[in-house]
Amino acid sequence: MFTYYSMITLITLAALLVLCVLVRDNSRIGKKQKIVFYLSYLFIGLAAAAEWAGVQLNGNESIPQCLLLAVKCADFTLTPMTGGALVRQTGASNRRLTALNILLVGNTVFQLIAVFFGWMTVIDATNHYSRGPLYFIYILVYLAVFAIVIVEFWHYGKGFARQNRYSLYSILVPVLTGILMQEVFDESFRTAYISMTLGAAMLFIHYVEYAQLDDADRIKQQKQLLYRDSMTGLFSRYAYSGELKQYDAKGALPDDLAVFSIDINRLKTVNDSLGHAAGDELICGALPRACFFAFLPLKAG
Repeated sequence: MFTYYSMITLITLAALLVLCVLVRDNSRIGKKQKIVFYLSYLFIGLAAAAEWAGVQLNGNESIPQCLLLAVKCADFTLTPMTGGALVRQTGASNRRLTALNILLVGNTVFQLIAVFFGWMTVIDATNHYSRGPLYFIYILVYLAVFAIVIVEFWHYGKGFARQNRYSLYSILVPVLTGILMQEVFDESFRTAYISMTLGAAMLFIHYVEYAQLDDADRIKQQKQLLYRDSMTGLFSRYAYSGELKQYDAKGALPDDLAVFSIDINRLKTVNDSLGHAAGDELICGALPRACFFAFLPLKAG
């Protein structure tokens, strides 16, 4: 018979699996970034599974104590790594990330050593575990990791528009709430990993939405380059052709439509003798005058 916590863990793992599928099927995400997402979901899933296993094995006298110690060691090692995985999704690369990596490696070494001395987990004769005398070190590591997560998200958000920045920051609210509920209240509140999974899902949505906005801005810029000449600022031949096609589709030309062409004498000579930069300068200087005379009102008769 599955317990309530077991069902929550299964839902968490299923949601992480769905996120992996969504990442795989998204063509906007590069291969390297996909690996970052996969590793993030893997760390969250393994940490959630380790915590679940610890809860299930707690008080089970038929298992060896070393197995329960190994599960709790995995729990205390993987949980801070989930914070590092979330930071990795922001693409950060700075001194804070280096400090985070050192912190995670140091915690891993500490947890492996603590298994042999009972620093983190103490198991009694009935195979029930309790917190060891140095558990506070893990709490300090935990707080330091999530302090870095908050700072990195704040810096990462600076690259977004204000409305997107606030939506990014709001993702941390359910994540931190779920973690604090588990750490501050009774241990029966197993809300950390379901909240992390929820945060990972919202971060993925935010990433995809930002990618779409970025693509839209890039297409708009490319369209502007396609419609206007970058040197003179005049509409391109493509733009004029499009306008003429619209008039042609209507079947009639407006009475005030005027079409003219401009030819600059000896432009080739300037290009050959002085270079194309001089030719470009000549074009830019000649066009304003030509346009001025072209748009002078014609006298009737």
